[in-house]
Amino acid sequence: MRRALVAVLLLSACPEKEKKPEVHGAAPVPAAVVDAGTAPAVEDAGVVITKNVVPEPQPEAPAEVEFSGEIDVGKLKPARVVFLVTKGPCEATSEELEVLEQQDMSPGKMFTEMFFPQGTVANLCAIALDAKGQLVGFAAHAKNPVTFQGEGEVEIKDVLLKVQSVKARAAPKGL
Repeated sequence: MRRALVAVLLLSACPEKEKKPEVHGAAPVPAAVVDAGTAPAVEDAGVVITKNVVPEPQPEAPAEVEFSGEIDVGKLKPARVVFLVTKGPCEATSEELEVLEQQDMSPGKMFTEMFFPQGTVANLCAIALDAKGQLVGFAAHAKNPVTFQGEGEVEIKDVLLKVQSVKARAAPKGL
């Protein structure tokens, strides 16, 4: 038993050889420490970035605007009704309009969706055109101007456009 104990003690006192990892291929590339904000573009795979780059501010998402309400043409029988979103005021006597968006609509209940830059200030109106493209009716939203601002869906509800008959004339420029 004594011999076994001596053998165990001798074996535990022997230093083991340290295993070193094997290197295959090219010699390792030393890492360089650089500032990501000022570092030149390098094709060195050993570059270590020590600072996070601050992302550029992203443009604001456009306002997704839903319009709902009614376009009432009364006794008019227009060939075409156009819902307009204009930059400036829209009036029955306007000869030119700066149209941001437009949509042909059927008389009666209306619903449409459009996209605008956040904070856009606009006017809502409707025009009625005859078969020759002449302006024969006009309506403006009572709450003009409106601002399109917000995340998600921006709702412009209860838009009531009562189209009034006007003396037939050329449609405003800008349509």
